[in-house]
Formats: sequence, C-alpha cells, structure tokens
Amino acid sequence: MEALSRLIVRIFFRRIEIVGRDNIPANGPVIIALNHPNGLVDPLCILAHAPRRISFLSKEPLFRMPVVKYFVTALECLPVYRRQDRAKPRENLKTLQAARELLARGGVIALFPEGISHDQPQLQSLKTGAARIALGAQSLLAADAQHSPGVQLLPAGLYYTSRGIFRSDVVVVYGTPIEVAVVELDATSIPPRAAVLALTQQLADSLRALTVNARDSELITLAATAARLIDNNSPTDEKLRPLQRRLQIMQQILAGHEALLHENPALALALVERLRRYETLLNRYGLGLTGTTRPGTGQALRHVLLTFIGTAILSPLLVPGIVVNYLPYRVVGQLARRFANDGEDIVSTLKVLSGMALFPLTWLTVSLALWWLGAPRLSASQLLLAPLSAGCALWFLDRATSTATGLRVLWLYWTRPRRYAELRREGQAIAEQLLLVEPG
Repeated sequence: MEALSRLIVRIFFRRIEIVGRDNIPANGPVIIALNHPNGLVDPLCILAHAPRRISFLSKEPLFRMPVVKYFVTALECLPVYRRQDRAKPRENLKTLQAARELLARGGVIALFPEGISHDQPQLQSLKTGAARIALGAQSLLAADAQHSPGVQLLPAGLYYTSRGIFRSDVVVVYGTPIEVAVVELDATSIPPRAAVLALTQQLADSLRALTVNARDSELITLAATAARLIDNNSPTDEKLRPLQRRLQIMQQILAGHEALLHENPALALALVERLRRYETLLNRYGLGLTGTTRPGTGQALRHVLLTFIGTAILSPLLVPGIVVNYLPYRVVGQLARRFANDGEDIVSTLKVLSGMALFPLTWLTVSLALWWLGAPRLSASQLLLAPLSAGCALWFLDRATSTATGLRVLWLYWTRPRRYAELRREGQAIAEQLLLVEPG
C-alpha cells in the first residue's frame, strides 16, 4: 500500500518535500496528529514517505464507500464513529481499545484531530480524541515495565501550494514530539478531563506553528505571492528546502500582517493593496507568481531551449501520450469539479480516485480498438508503452507551463525592457517593505 501511495503522490504532485523526518521516532508507540486540508490525499502524502508502517483513524462511513473501503481496509484503519454520521459515539470505546492495543505493540497511529477535512484558511478546533488516546495508552503502558519507550505524540503539518490543482506542490513538516504525561485513569480507563484539555491545547499550539493560518483565503494567496517575492529577492538559506523556506516566509508574513493590523491598520491594508495590484499586474502579462524576478532572461532562455530539445527527442512517445491521455485528463478534472460541490478539500481526492479508473481504462480501450482495426502489434505496443508514454506527457505538461512563462518573460524583456525593469523594481521594493514588518 505504501508503494501505491508513493506512486499516486508522485504522479499527482510535481514536488513533495518532507521536513523533519528525523523527528519520527524510530521505534516505540507513536501518535501522529495532522491538520486535514485535503481529504484522502492527506493520508496518502504521509504514507508515501513514512519510514514506519502507519494505521489511520478514519471516519466510519469510509468503510462503506465503494473503492475507498479497499484503501481503509488495506491500511488497517480504525473506524471513528461521529454524531454527524448518525453513528453511536459509544462505539468509539472499541476503537479506543483497539488503538491502545496497537500502540502497546509499538505501532504508529495517525489521526486528524480537527475531525473533518475542510477548506478553511486556518486550523479548526481540535477534538480531544488524540489526547485521550495518548494519555490512556501512556498510563496503561507505564504500569507495564516491559514497555519502553512510552507513547510519543508527534504533530505534523501539511501545506499544499494549490491543493486541487494537478501537478502542484506539497510539503509535510514533522514537529517536535510532545511529551505525554502519566495520569491516573478512572474505572473505565478514561484520563481526567483537565489533562485531556491541556494536552489538546498543547497539540493545537504545535500544529498552528507547523501550518499556514490566516483570516481568509485571499490573505494566504497574497502571502504566497509575497513569499515568492522575498525568496527571489533575498539571500537563499541553503539549510532550508525551497518549499520549507517559502512556508516559513508565509508564516512570518501572516504573523507580521496580524501584528501590523493592530499597530497600524492603514499601513497593513495599504501593503495588502499594493501586493494585490502587483499580482494583478503580473497576471495581466501572464507571468503569474513567477513575475520578473528569478529566473532571469538567461535562465529563461536555457529553460525554453531544453524544453524544445527534450520535446523533439521524446516525440515518438510524447505525441501518443498526449493524444491518448488528453481526454481522460479533461474528464477527470470536470468530474472532480462537478461532484466536489465547491468543496476545495475533496477535489484532489476525486481526481485521484477517478484517474485511477479512467486512465487505465482508456489505455485498454485504445489498445482494443487498435486490435479490432487489424493492428495487433501496434495494439500490444500501445498497451505496454502506455505508462511510459503517459510519463512523457506528464513531463511535457510540467515543462509547457513553465516554458510558456519563460517565453512571456523573454518577450517582455525584448519588446518592453523599460516595463520589465519597472516590474522587477516594484517586486524588489515590495519584498523590502515586507521584510520590515516584524511578527508580533
């Protein structure tokens, strides 16, 4: 299952960064607690690069859904019964016991203490389940001298640059494990409420430090633009990976904006408006977040030339890959948007599930059609080379987007050099102004 998760994540996302992997204990019972912004894709991102086998706590309805129930069963997930699913919460006593038994065997459990997948711009209030499981298991294991080390509660944050967009980026950040105290349990092995609430609050604070939180979604979008500007106009910290670096910049920008709103609201609003106008201007020239910072014209020219050379070399596989996969690619996107019902957090999930069915079905259909048309060798070749051909098309999709931006940068530089220089200066000026805003 881990191999399948790795393949799905590698196909769907252009880049995935794992930060703080060393914070995952190499042995002993561990509870990983994550934010939940992207439906079933969230556990896939954890499973794809986890150094240990992980079992998830998942809402009970998933165990009854077609296709999805296969995944939750294969992952040895434990069901969580929720009132909003018209379930009886007392059924969770069995789940708590099963979770404690898994931890007693030195296993790893991952859960989403927000309780729901959502598309809100900030961390939602945490349920107490993670704390209750951790405290209960820790206290029961403490009575058994054979169990060492004890339970460790590990917060982890997920951030997607564009969670519903195919070939976007994701970063997983593991924080520092939280020490779980040994407490006195009641007759039913339930920890005291005060200890549960205190540990839940500590977990919430840790998760907020690992994630991006803002008043609204537009601020996060603008913070992403600002982070790109600062990153492109400041010395690079080689100790941090690219997505990790921008994530930290975004967190600093949003914290600084919040502080500035209290100290000088007019300046805070003016800075947001200036950034909004700059982003609009970049989009008018088709430059997006890349802007006219890095890469420069020389790097843009090299990127364009390499794309054309690669396209020419791969064309025997690339052309059929584009022709065969374009229709299912469009259908997957349309189906996901139609059935998501404006829920941005499940778009990726729907794309993954529908893509797993439609793409292989398309390859088989094309192969059967070629066989029926009297071309058995071509049919066999198409079926055997379909994954490789699709991989070439995927490479082209990535390069085409960045190459188009590179061409627009070059065109602007060659045809309107003064405008190009003005955009660069404005981006640098905004970056410098943002750096002067101190977080509260």
